[in-house]
Amino acid sequence: MAEFWIEPGAERRDLFGGPRAVDALHPEPDARYEVLERDTRGFSITYHLRDARGREWHAKIGPEAQTEVVASRIVWGLGYHEVPSYFIERWIAVEKSKGSVLGGARFRPRELGLKSLGSWSWQQNPFVGTRPYNGLLVVMMILNGGFVRFAYRGRHQELVDRLSADDVRWACERVQRLSNRQLRDAFRAGNFGDEIASRFIARIRQKADEGLRIQ
Repeated sequence: MAEFWIEPGAERRDLFGGPRAVDALHPEPDARYEVLERDTRGFSITYHLRDARGREWHAKIGPEAQTEVVASRIVWGLGYHEVPSYFIERWIAVEKSKGSVLGGARFRPRELGLKSLGSWSWQQNPFVGTRPYNGLLVVMMILNGGFVRFAYRGRHQELVDRLSADDVRWACERVQRLSNRQLRDAFRAGNFGDEIASRFIARIRQKADEGLRIQ
């Protein structure tokens, strides 16, 4: 289970810095990034980039960019393993020596010493049915807006149908352990202002409280 989730311990994780919070790893805003490859097939446009220091990045633009960083920070704060991701409000894409200023993007370093073992399947993986895995599904429902089987009608409905009341309480207890500062830091990492972040945090707290009351 340690490959998937570990108890984060008494020391609160830094949800603004995120996993491997090292300044040298952070992408630079307003910098020039050479476009090595572009993929427009998915819901969001993605780029393979190289910065002036030779570091390579995977960048995603579109409506998922900000929220993906926030969700990544929150689930990492709960003890799930995450790779570093950062939101950059503005950057310069360079193609054929011509630079174009682009809006916000999620940046993720490509050189992490990690090896891909294939595609991830929500339905078939070694952790299906475990409490931390079911707990992650609950957290995703909280962050996505619906709430478990009572309101959720999105993709992978069959996964949500397997969740028990104990799974919901387990996840919601851990969400409520995150401090308000941690949650604010997670939204700050996604470049959300205080007013919007406060509304989202209040809603997350409300849904976690509802989950704790499930019998």
